Amino acid sequence: MSKQTHTRKGSPIWKIVAVAAIVLVAIGIVVLKPRGDSAIEPSAPPPSRTEVATEERLGELKGSVPPPSRSDGATEERVGEVRLSAPPPARTEVKPPPTAQMEAKLPLMLDIGSTTCIPCKKMAPILEELKEEYRGVVEIKFIDIYRERTAARKYRIRAIPTQIFYDTQGREFHRHLGYMGKEEILRVFREMGVEL
Repeated sequence: MSKQTHTRKGSPIWKIVAVAAIVLVAIGIVVLKPRGDSAIEPSAPPPSRTEVATEERLGELKGSVPPPSRSDGATEERVGEVRLSAPPPARTEVKPPPTAQMEAKLPLMLDIGSTTCIPCKKMAPILEELKEEYRGVVEIKFIDIYRERTAARKYRIRAIPTQIFYDTQGREFHRHLGYMGKEEILRVFREMGVEL
């Protein structure tokens, strides 16, 4: 009987590992290969020398570049000879929301609420009484935020009920959150200069 020795190279496991390694290398080459027809081109060579900014050179540059003309309202600040520009500041104007009632030139109270909230329900008869009693002197208007869905955003409402008083020029005079009784409402109109 002859004795057979098995070496690693003859082992079937070694052959499987070698094939798997070759497959993984092939997959890696395919995945890392650049896409498209273009080959990778080297970047531009670095500049051969570095320019030093001198007073003379800055003078040449300053003379060759016209000063910026800014008609867009942007601010410009000079730091040395470097120009820093910033966009124009945001302008916000607070305007009262346009309503037909404001064009009547009467002081106006908007009560913004809902027909389902308890304080709003308690205020409803007070508002009706004020409308009748002071017709032609002041304007009282109720807005239901559930029927007029844009009212909350339009009037910047955070809670209901909210009462907003406008003067005869349509400028907001006073804002109140919560229930407001008849005497409180009349007091605000008097503060506005309305003779009641």
